[in-house]
Amino acid sequence: QDGEIQQAIVCYEKALTYSLSIEHQSRVRNNLGVAYKRLGFFQKAIEHYTKGIQENATYSAFYSNLASIYQVHHEYKTALGYLVQALNIDATATLFMRIIELCKLLKEPKRAFEYAQLAVKTLPNAYESHLLLGNLFSEWKQYAKAVECYQRAIALDSTKTQAFNNIGVAYKELEQFDLARNAYEMVLKLNPDDSAVYNNYGNLLRHCKETQKAIAYLEHSIKLNPMYADAYSNLGAIYKEDYRYQE
Repeated sequence: QDGEIQQAIVCYEKALTYSLSIEHQSRVRNNLGVAYKRLGFFQKAIEHYTKGIQENATYSAFYSNLASIYQVHHEYKTALGYLVQALNIDATATLFMRIIELCKLLKEPKRAFEYAQLAVKTLPNAYESHLLLGNLFSEWKQYAKAVECYQRAIALDSTKTQAFNNIGVAYKELEQFDLARNAYEMVLKLNPDDSAVYNNYGNLLRHCKETQKAIAYLEHSIKLNPMYADAYSNLGAIYKEDYRYQE
């Protein structure tokens, strides 16, 4: 935690010389792998994760951390295999999300969709499961189906903003502009400092020809997040439409 990774490694190596319960030993070995990974010693990390699996094949973190290393090195199929093994041990929304992202990188949309459906089936009461499926439908421009998924997510947890934000985008694409506004207003009520909603709301206002208000919202999005490329792009598009070419 203090950033003294080399010292942490010494401690973890020493701990492994003691007689530990299998669960405790797995935690220590996993932490040791994480420490080596943070230092960029990927092969050492892989060795410890692999040995950890030999000692305790039901410890899911070994598989997910191996997947992280292989994904960094663009070995997506190997990474996906390890994530699936982790999922078989302990199904979490985070693992489903990572698997779906890898399926996209591998250009396997059908497989991504199958895992999104499995997430909903396995974790039907998880907000994130319905969000994942809705996001896939949105990417495929099946906005009506996306709305249904986001509505289920919101019904499970109306305190989180992402589903409101995403359903606003879907409503805009369906030309249900009042519903999109309502969704964005809900995000602002829950989190007034959400740069993404100011960008999305500004884009909606631009579409509705409320140019000055759209500019104000997009400028505020950039103020909240000066590195937000989409907001700059949308603001530039409005200036172009308004013949403000220099801006």
